[in-house]
Amino acid sequence: MKVLNFDVIGLKRTKPDFITSILEKSMSMHTFEEALQQLKIFKSIDLRGHKDTKLKLSVQEEKYRISAGTNVDLSRRFTPYLQLKLPNLLGRGESLNFLISAVKSLHVNLSIPLLNKNGFFNFIELNVSSYKRRNALAELQTKEYTLSYSSYHKYSLVYEVIENLTNMLYVRARNKQNESMSYDFKAGCFENRLFYKLTVLYKNVTALPLNFFHKLRMRAGVIHGHVHSSEKFFLGENIRGYSPMSISPLDMNEKVGGKSCIELSNALGYTFRRMKFFVFNDLGFSSRQNNLFETLKSSVLSLFLVHKPSCLGWSTGIGCTIDLHRYKNVATNVTVSYAVPLAETQTEQNFKFEVDFDIL
Repeated sequence: MKVLNFDVIGLKRTKPDFITSILEKSMSMHTFEEALQQLKIFKSIDLRGHKDTKLKLSVQEEKYRISAGTNVDLSRRFTPYLQLKLPNLLGRGESLNFLISAVKSLHVNLSIPLLNKNGFFNFIELNVSSYKRRNALAELQTKEYTLSYSSYHKYSLVYEVIENLTNMLYVRARNKQNESMSYDFKAGCFENRLFYKLTVLYKNVTALPLNFFHKLRMRAGVIHGHVHSSEKFFLGENIRGYSPMSISPLDMNEKVGGKSCIELSNALGYTFRRMKFFVFNDLGFSSRQNNLFETLKSSVLSLFLVHKPSCLGWSTGIGCTIDLHRYKNVATNVTVSYAVPLAETQTEQNFKFEVDFDIL
């Protein structure tokens, strides 16, 4: 018989029978602790004893939190915001988050955990958002209503209203973005016409002898059917040396976005203590056609043209990554790079500063 001595530090919102139900379905103490961490409602967890005898569990609950601050983007715009977090709202892992900012942005998220037969949690989420969706020409006020179910994969039903004029209804499926291979699939209806959009991302870091390493990132995407311009592929964010959304096919000298794209990034570096020095080469190509093989062929041919098209981004440069902080299984890295664009563009951005939170 399982006996659980349960001690809570905080407002004592957590229901003891909720903790007991998790324990009964857990295969081991390790899975029991993992399930508790999965809820993200406890600041600390102290578990002692044995599963089949007597257990002692002490948890410190996350507090209700209200915060205010200012975000600064790359164009040096300051955006004040107010955020309210209500973890473990009803004592069974439910969480409510509320965020409002000065740029007509509002996000409300309700998360409800569902315990599966393996002792882990799947989640049902309800999101209501109002925000400015970017494309290459303007920022479009968008309202978004989402109902999601997530386990290893996340499935969503999304309804969007763009500028109070156009509606888009679609289903979305994706897996965890911190996996080496991830995908994002959308299929639905826009202006009474069907579409689907698929992007696949592959990331890999290979350790080499003498503290050298090789980092590879590949991304490919394709769109079939009629979509809103903001769904098309405008590259630049992941091609160092270029401004976000600056790489795109042109129509009447205006960026219209692509229906397929390819991105490739290679970096070769050396690790010295907590610093990584590297040289890199980035390539991105966005095409009007939705045939990936033709897009790949066009991107290779464009590299040999004297006057390279606006839909091609190609750069090389140097960079450094510093491991600043490591807490439990989360590492904070700061990366600074300098890139030299090898294809002409009117929107160069040589220096790039990044802060990454890597899940180990």
